[in-house]
Amino acid sequence: MGVEFTANGKTMKKMVKAIEHINEECIFTFDNTGMLVRMSDVYKHKMIELFIHRDTFQTYECNTPFAIGVVIDRIKDVTKTLSMKDEMSFEHKDDDSVITLKAKGLSRTVKLIDTNMIGVVPFLNLEHKYEFEMDSTPLKSFMKAASKTSNFDVLTASNNVTFLTETDEGGIDVNWSVENSFESETNYPTEALIKSTATMAGLINVKGDQNGVLQIHWDLDNNSYINALIAPRL
Repeated sequence: MGVEFTANGKTMKKMVKAIEHINEECIFTFDNTGMLVRMSDVYKHKMIELFIHRDTFQTYECNTPFAIGVVIDRIKDVTKTLSMKDEMSFEHKDDDSVITLKAKGLSRTVKLIDTNMIGVVPFLNLEHKYEFEMDSTPLKSFMKAASKTSNFDVLTASNNVTFLTETDEGGIDVNWSVENSFESETNYPTEALIKSTATMAGLINVKGDQNGVLQIHWDLDNNSYINALIAPRL
């Protein structure tokens, strides 16, 4: 039981950024397909499922599925020194209580934490009444403009979806024309949206339901992806 991989700085920085915006502790689960992280914040307002496929790594070796508990800041101490093109190696052997990270001639041993001390987030098979694909750029602009607000609405109507919020100065909204026939209006916390989509880029797939969890999916490299889930304000 163990894992050994090398990855470029871009992959590692993106992984750390996605995780640190949700919680400081998480569980890394490894098998022969790659690495999975499924985690939520303390209050269950936001959650991400991050999967890095073995093909995204420069090298990857793991023969037996297993899980380890990590404090993400301890890994960030190494990844923050990397450029996008630098390489970092990650190694965990058998039942060791540490992982070894190596990059730019430096080696760091990082102590693990007991996975039993971390809340396990189950796989959620959520139903949805609407689903559409759109460019993430307008949504990122919306989040930047709405960053000081506490909540926002997602409105779906015939062939249309709108993200809308109110400030003291007036309304902020972004609108997409999509193939949709389901009508809904659901309120969500702005902070949960911003933090769970910290690494969002490119095309996104959005799913939801009236008073349901808002799901936003985007692809990374080589069959890797992130799913962000935002709980509604009820």
